[in-house]
Amino acid sequence: MITQLQELFGDKLITATHPFDTHTYKWFTNGTSPYIGIEASSLSAEQEALLRIFLPEFKVADQHLSKEQQQWKILLFDQPNQLLKDTTSFSGIRFIHFSFKSPIQDQLEFEQALSGLYHTDVVILWESSVGGVLIEKLKEPDDPVHSISDVIDVLTSDFGSSMQFFEGQAYKLPFLAGQFFQQEKKWFMQSKEWFSTQRVFSMNKLLPFLLLQEASPLLKEQLSRVIDFIAEDEEMIHTIKTFLECNMNVSLTAKTLYMHRNSLQYRIDRFVSRTGLDIKRFSEAITAYLAIMSIQRL
Repeated sequence: MITQLQELFGDKLITATHPFDTHTYKWFTNGTSPYIGIEASSLSAEQEALLRIFLPEFKVADQHLSKEQQQWKILLFDQPNQLLKDTTSFSGIRFIHFSFKSPIQDQLEFEQALSGLYHTDVVILWESSVGGVLIEKLKEPDDPVHSISDVIDVLTSDFGSSMQFFEGQAYKLPFLAGQFFQQEKKWFMQSKEWFSTQRVFSMNKLLPFLLLQEASPLLKEQLSRVIDFIAEDEEMIHTIKTFLECNMNVSLTAKTLYMHRNSLQYRIDRFVSRTGLDIKRFSEAITAYLAIMSIQRL
């Protein structure tokens, strides 16, 4: 059926493991993955009615939602162009998106466990049986940003399901909450394969990948050429990438790679001499990291 629908709707149809951007797309499911999304603007009323006969429409669950959850659902999914204005109870918002490979047995218990990890007020919305969003309400501009990385092992152990979290940006009010939420959700779904081995990743870690994705083909080609002379040396690439991700700390990198410091320093010096990039300089380290990501994406 997907083949026939693709012939009918062309690039207006997408598929995804989980629905996202529900303001732009109408989502349908036959009970198995992938979900089928069709741009709402390209669907006639007759086509939509016909599709519903063969494929149940996916909708964000309304059952058992509190009044506050209902309000957030409307803001994020139904009225994304509505401005979230200043309030007396909080001054900022952060979205923590989560997904599971398979449904967990007790959603309420998971909600309670997840809410208990935050010292700030939070709201949890389920988008499907295998994913949703936690909305963290920041009371003060200088509220510390809490990461779920420290307790992910406990959550995984307690609920027995492979899970992944994407910690979004902290936004200051007023802002278009629905638009930013939908964009973050889209990035989360796009980047899950990039971070498939990581259970928690953040917007700060994702941004370099997004910049590369939006870069022109010429710029991507130029970045890959920066390290052309060592591009085939996978061991060297892995070493330098680890060094940069360890904040250019030789001791930490050597420990992470189970290498002797002298061996590591030899590889770093060899990289510098073969590429001309002095990666102990901040600006050239950034160039090297983007170049490595560029060839790995290619």
